[in-house]
Amino acid sequence: PSLTVGLLNEALLLSLQTDAALGRTVEFLNRLAEVTVKGFEQVQKNIDALAAKQAETDERINRLVSAQAETGERPNKMIIVVERHISEGYHGRPRPE
Repeated sequence: PSLTVGLLNEALLLSLQTDAALGRTVEFLNRLAEVTVKGFEQVQKNIDALAAKQAETDERINRLVSAQAETGERPNKMIIVVERHISEGYHGRPRPE
């Protein structure tokens, strides 16, 4: 009988220790989950900020491309005017030779 009581006491003690260890493990996992969620939230904020900056950059590039195209057209227009001026003469009169 005393051997059985001793074994029961050991089993009870082991069960209490296991419960305590399990409780600490659950507590640790809960803290880890909280930190992980906060980390993912920060990563998402960073991704959102990068996406917004990329959209701004895309818009600026599009404006630069448009400005460059316009700048490229201006010399062509000027060349046409100068060629017309040379071929037609000054103020619509032939140029004296």
